[in-house]
Parts: sequence; structure tokens; C-alpha cells
Amino acid sequence: MSEITTITAPLLLGPLLSTFFFGILTVQLYFYSISFASDAVYIKSLVWGVYALETAATIMTISDTYQWLAKGFGNVKGLDNVFLSPIYTPIMGPIIAGTVQMFYGYRIFKIERKAWPVSVFISLVPLIPTLPPCLSDGIAVCA
Repeated sequence: MSEITTITAPLLLGPLLSTFFFGILTVQLYFYSISFASDAVYIKSLVWGVYALETAATIMTISDTYQWLAKGFGNVKGLDNVFLSPIYTPIMGPIIAGTVQMFYGYRIFKIERKAWPVSVFISLVPLIPTLPPCLSDGIAVCA
């Protein structure tokens, strides 16, 4: 395998898989809309809001892939340019994942109120990655 292949393969395969899973998410949203038409407005808004964020992240991923592999074809130094990835990777990803995880904890609480410790734990799991900066730099940084 040539050096360029080892560099560009992840830049192509990652967005391809991401787009594939976005298609699966779109089908799941369609089935949700049909099956749970009577859900509360706040739940529907949350679902559609997460879908809108995921759509934006997928569009940005495809845009970056185009910049790296089509527009910058043959420019190995151009692969170092980050374009939109600082937005959708460290910012949008955790927002989407945290929202989904907290909603999952909320649903467990609504189904079985006696399991509140489990639902609190599940809801707090997305906050774990924020702890190391808080512990190393002091709590005032995270407040």
C-alpha cells in the first residue's frame, strides 16, 4: 500500500460509513414518525432537533471530504487543512451524543421510577469527558 493510500483511506472510509449510518438514521426517523405520531411535542422536537444537527454534521463531513479528496486531489499538504472538522467533531458530536444519552436516561426514569439511580448514572455519563480538565485545572474552570 502506498503512503498516499494510508493517508487518504480513512479520510474516505470514515465519511462513507457516516453517510451510510445517516441513511439508516433517516429510515429510523421515518418509522418513528409513523409509529409514534401521538408523542408529545417536546419529544418530537427533540428528535427532529437531533436529526437536524446530525444532518448538518453529515453535510459538513461530506464537504470536508470533497475539499480533501476531490478539490485538493493530489495535494498531500492540503490533507492537513481542517476546514469544517473543528465544528462537527469536537462540538456537534458531543452535543448530539449527550442529548441522546440524557434522553435515554429520562425514558428509563419515566418507565421505572425506582431505577432513578440508573437513569441518573446514564444521564451523567456524557459529562465524564469534561472531568479531566476540571480536575487538573480546578473546579473554577468548569463552573
